[in-house]
Amino acid sequence: MTYDIDLMILLESENIRKLVNKFMQWGYKPKVPVDPQDFADESKRDAWIRDKGMKAFNFYSENLPVGEIDIIMDFSILYKTLKERAVGIQIQEVRIPVISIHDLIELKLHAGRKQDFSDVEYLKIIMEK
Repeated sequence: MTYDIDLMILLESENIRKLVNKFMQWGYKPKVPVDPQDFADESKRDAWIRDKGMKAFNFYSENLPVGEIDIIMDFSILYKTLKERAVGIQIQEVRIPVISIHDLIELKLHAGRKQDFSDVEYLKIIMEK
């Protein structure tokens, strides 16, 4: 079962820095022990994907209603397409577009981890309701 929010953003340095700053302001922290601003560095992101198999950059909070937020780094769908099909949710005072359930299923199938396949089965049940 999935317990986080998966976000897709345009992976441009300034865009990432703004998001990281907002998450930090809200009290989110990166799950991996790195400087969260390093996420804005394209060469570091590419190395994380290539060398560590990283699929998403995870922020977490033990105090906020949404405990984890994943920013997808490795994806099989163009950003423009994801943006067109995104749905909006409210976090604090900001409305944020999030990946549609159909696109989330495709991204999880692309990621190919055991947990992702389990998530896909649960997401399909949600869609049937």
